[in-house]
Amino acid sequence: MSIFYKTKKHREILIKTLKNIKRVYPQYKNEVDLYYLPAIYLLTSDEEIRKKSLHYISDEGIDFQKIKSNDFSSGYVILVQLAHHLFDSANESPEIMELISRLDKDNFELALQAIRLRRSSKYLEEL
Repeated sequence: MSIFYKTKKHREILIKTLKNIKRVYPQYKNEVDLYYLPAIYLLTSDEEIRKKSLHYISDEGIDFQKIKSNDFSSGYVILVQLAHHLFDSANESPEIMELISRLDKDNFELALQAIRLRRSSKYLEEL
């Protein structure tokens, strides 16, 4: 399965962030944390969302409340909400029609890809 990335930098920052927060597990053949992967995939997807999110991602967790306190355009609000829900399903999920009608083509593809990433385990070499 080929993974959709907005840019080459998106992939590079995703992998770097996962390694920095110790969510790649060498003892399990470099398996990537199933909960962090889709959330960080969305939160590193482009410059605007990265600038407002990376400060709140650490090896102790993701502070979604602080991320959500930023001023985002409506499409990014949906992506942050989806990232939070995929990370912890107890949190509110965006409505499917919001994904369809409010996301542009690339961000809609990001949303679909994040859902696919959450579905099953991935290894670093698959990213």
